Parts: sequence; C-alpha cells; structure tokens
Amino acid sequence: MALNIYLCLWIWCIFNICIGIFEIYGYINKDNLVLEKETIWNGDNLFSNFGIKAWSEYCKVDPRYIIKPYVWWFEIINFIISLIFLELLINKNYDALKTLIMVSILNCVIYFVSLILEYVYDEEVKNKIKMYSQGWMIIIYYLISSIWIIVPWLLYVNLD
Repeated sequence: MALNIYLCLWIWCIFNICIGIFEIYGYINKDNLVLEKETIWNGDNLFSNFGIKAWSEYCKVDPRYIIKPYVWWFEIINFIISLIFLELLINKNYDALKTLIMVSILNCVIYFVSLILEYVYDEEVKNKIKMYSQGWMIIIYYLISSIWIIVPWLLYVNLD
C-alpha cells in the first residue's frame, strides 16, 4: 500500500525543519569549519562535535561554505521555506504549498548550478574540491543534497 501523500508531506515537513535547524546551526558556527584531508568517517572521535565535523566534511565537496559565504543563503532560504511549509500544511493550503514546493526545488537547482559554474570558472573552488574531496564523497554528498530536488518533485507531482 502506497503512503498517503498527506502523510508524506508531514514527514517531509518535519524532516526538512530538522535539517533547517541543522543548517542554521552550521551558519552560526561557520567560522569553526575547516578543510582537512582526514574524513570524519576515519576518525576515532566521530561524535565529538559531530555537527561541525559534518559541515566541515560537506565543505570538502563544496568549499564555498568556507570561502564564499553567500552560499549560506541557500540554507537560510531552505529553513524559511520549511517554516512556511509547516504553516501551509497546518492550514491545508495545498495550492500555495505546490507553489512553495516549486520554489524549494528552484532553490536547490540554483544551488547546484552555482556550484557547477564556480567549479568551472573559479580555480580556488575547483582546486579545493580536488584537494580535499574523494570520488565517493562527491557522489554520496551530492546525491544526499539532490534529495531537495527529488523529494519535493515527487510531492509536487502527487499532490492533487
């Protein structure tokens, strides 16, 4: 039996708010992020200061979080979207919710386009990605980030 679309909306809403809180945490602590060759998955103390370590780990595939702070706006926008999403869901305003879902998708698409453009045209971004990331990181971490395109799209096309 397929999950009810409204249950899926609530699951996504709660998940995205939790991620939004983590994004705000990362933004507040952005000065503590570092790029280093060692991956957190090889470290002995994985859960010690995990939040900062996790953000620093993602910075290996997108160093702009450290060197070009404008990229944090994508995270802040996602957090704001998650709060508006909750409001619309509570009020059962599904037409506005569909529009907001498209805005969410657009936010993530612009994030990826900006990453591609900076990788192509900014040697510092390209060099840091090549220096600190590994092939598996690029695949896994970008796939995780693409969830903010895939899940909203699935919600959008299934929302009546």
